[in-house]
Amino acid sequence: MHSPIGNNSYERVKHATEQVRAMSYTFNCPIITATQLNRSGYDTENPSLDTIGESMGLAMGADAIFSVFQKEEDKDLDIIRMGVMKNRFGPNHGTNEFSIHYPTLTISDSGMGSIEDASANVMGAIEGLAKS
Repeated sequence: MHSPIGNNSYERVKHATEQVRAMSYTFNCPIITATQLNRSGYDTENPSLDTIGESMGLAMGADAIFSVFQKEEDKDLDIIRMGVMKNRFGPNHGTNEFSIHYPTLTISDSGMGSIEDASANVMGAIEGLAKS
């Protein structure tokens, strides 16, 4: 997707993000996209909004943003983590861990409990997206 509107990357990305968000309301469906982190976000546990690559325009237009990351020791334990970076539907914090099966990239509830006692916030945010 490309936007010719705007004088810099922030304005162009923000405009494209707003158009994608408008499509989700028009068609009454969630739209999930992905973006990469900037250099300061690499090797960061639980990245934050300021580590999103390209433009903060992405963060400004999104209803919810989740980070998917691993700690160094997680790879050997088949653990992947999801954190809430932004959530218009509730708490803007929390991390939950999931099991990952690398050959199929299947992610499932690890059954290991919550991290930082916040798994309800992550799952609540996901459920809020489904309801909107």
